[in-house]
Amino acid sequence: MTSAGRTLLLLLIGSLAGASPGSAQRWAVDVYAGGTRYEALAAHTTGANIVGNLRYRTARFSAYVSAAAPMEGDAPLWSAIGVAGRPSLALRSNLGLGIDLSADGYGFRYDDGITGTGVSTHALPVISIATGRVLVELTGGRHDHVFSGDAGDSSRHLYEIAGRTSVGSTERYAILDVRSLYGSGQSFPMARLQVGTTLGPAQAWASAGRWFGDDLAESTWGAGLMVPIGARSELWGGVRHDAPDPLYRNAARTTWNVGYSLKLGGTAEPSSTPVVRNGTLILRLPRSGGAAAPAVAGEFSGWQPLPMRASGDTWVIEIPVRPGAYRFAFVSPDGEWFVPAGYPGRMSDDMGGHVALVVVP
Repeated sequence: MTSAGRTLLLLLIGSLAGASPGSAQRWAVDVYAGGTRYEALAAHTTGANIVGNLRYRTARFSAYVSAAAPMEGDAPLWSAIGVAGRPSLALRSNLGLGIDLSADGYGFRYDDGITGTGVSTHALPVISIATGRVLVELTGGRHDHVFSGDAGDSSRHLYEIAGRTSVGSTERYAILDVRSLYGSGQSFPMARLQVGTTLGPAQAWASAGRWFGDDLAESTWGAGLMVPIGARSELWGGVRHDAPDPLYRNAARTTWNVGYSLKLGGTAEPSSTPVVRNGTLILRLPRSGGAAAPAVAGEFSGWQPLPMRASGDTWVIEIPVRPGAYRFAFVSPDGEWFVPAGYPGRMSDDMGGHVALVVVP
């Protein structure tokens, strides 16, 4: 393992060692079949694998460890480890400032003895603005990738300027990403649209995008479906076509995945739909026994937890908000950040967990 890889491993171990005693509910496991979902590995691996994934997540920090065994003769053994987070600060009720930080390390080995390891890091400051029914995020920063293997060593450094616009309701959403990467005298602009909707208890999504640069002009697309199984598990599947990535220099490919995810520890049952009344957002969760009060944290509070109060057989909170699109999550008394399976507007937070999206007209 490279020195950078050892540093990444120590960072992950140190972060997890600092977890609170009640943090078991923050863990989740995934088992899936298909191609690797990690773009850095896609430049070096072929074939399909059986993959096991262990995830840990809080609102501002996530970590994972993955290991894969080959399903096909030309697929390698591989493993990956990573951490990510977004420290943030609410400047105003509709204006936030933060930075997306992440690091990943990986290694692979083929039957013929060919091996390789790599580390990638990403640092992207973010300004978020909520206005009307729209949430806009402006980012800019740097990506780095270092690889060492039998085929030779390489490194790549790219800068990014990007914008993301999210529009949605509690049942459906659309996200438009526009970004451009720069490095070594080349530029790689891209636009991508993702849409999602609920289909009864299930959630479906689809995306399409394209790179527009002179050195990279290819399309990407994908589609998937997630079906909750009880309150703690999900069955999901999807297919995607990835264009070459300017950072990792992988070839274009089409892959499929079918998987099962299980959240470790308890979780709340699905609650009623969020209500907006006279500029106030009303959120509820079912209440059982003598459990302590949960909280809510979101873009309307600068991601600071706000305690809920008891009202009959439910927990409830009323939050004055301005018109806009807001992401949020619930916080259990143990410190677990969660959105119940089947909750209206539930969507991926791109860090292995979930948030909910609500639009205040």
